[in-house]
Amino acid sequence: MFDDWLVEIGKHHPIRLAMVQCAGDGVTAKGLRELFRECAPMLKELNFSGCSQGGLTGDAILLHAASRCQNITHLDASWCNINNNGVAAICESSRKLKSLCLNGCQAITDESIGVIASKHGHSLKALEVFGCFNITVGGMAVLGTFCKGLVTLNLGQCYKMTDSCISQLSASLGLVQNMDLRGCKQIKDNCIRKIVRNCPHLRSITLANCPRITDIAMVELATYTPDIRSVDVSGCKNISNMSIGAVSKNCANLEYLDFSSTGITHLSIIMLANNSQENLRTLKINFCHDITESSLLKLVKNCQRLSVLHLYGVKGIRSLERIHKANASLNVEMGK
Repeated sequence: MFDDWLVEIGKHHPIRLAMVQCAGDGVTAKGLRELFRECAPMLKELNFSGCSQGGLTGDAILLHAASRCQNITHLDASWCNINNNGVAAICESSRKLKSLCLNGCQAITDESIGVIASKHGHSLKALEVFGCFNITVGGMAVLGTFCKGLVTLNLGQCYKMTDSCISQLSASLGLVQNMDLRGCKQIKDNCIRKIVRNCPHLRSITLANCPRITDIAMVELATYTPDIRSVDVSGCKNISNMSIGAVSKNCANLEYLDFSSTGITHLSIIMLANNSQENLRTLKINFCHDITESSLLKLVKNCQRLSVLHLYGVKGIRSLERIHKANASLNVEMGK
């Protein structure tokens, strides 16, 4: 990307601007300055996730945008290695941030969470800080105080999050619909018990690679959030057929299930089929043992909307011919 490209883009006065995974070897401060000078009155959504090199480094983009654009409501600066200074600048300049994605920005600390919460807690609906390892329990305490309107929260791989911290935070998240806690290895079943009671609108939860989560958590989930649409517990070794039994019976609107690398067997597949999951579109059961061809065939026949089925590492499936015959549009992925 080059300066003259940015100038031309700016002349169109975009409302939404996405520069995703762009290399900025040909970009200088002058190009960024001209881009955001032209965009200033109109720009509301800015996405520069994954940008690198030259002038397109995270903080450079953020500081130039902050100096000119006061109407940004949606910002995605994921995987750009921005720091607290850049976050502070955009929080000061923007009038009303609604969505902020900082996934993979490892230099972000509780300082940024404090600025975000205090300046935009009243308007913020989505916050994603996946892999921001330096965020601690202290940052979550501030978030819970100011950001009570969150609908989406991604704390995946924020390994300093504790069981009690997330439990307490959930009391302030009565409106949350989407929660990602993957890789938060300290959370336990009791934490999920608190979440499902405090977050009645929950539609999607990701608990992948949370080793302390067991069937007890899934029973709680099925009991208190029957309208859940998406569940990911891949890599949770203590999850068994009991979990599928609970969610398949109680959660009629399931669309996405990922139970890869768990303890489920063909009995879970039969339970899903018997409970006629009419809305199920995606099922991932990679590296699960004792999955039979006959159970999958029954599932495919009963779940007519199923469009994606992942079977990587599943042994014992000799042929997919009968499965494809039952649903010709089904996309089955299982490797070689």
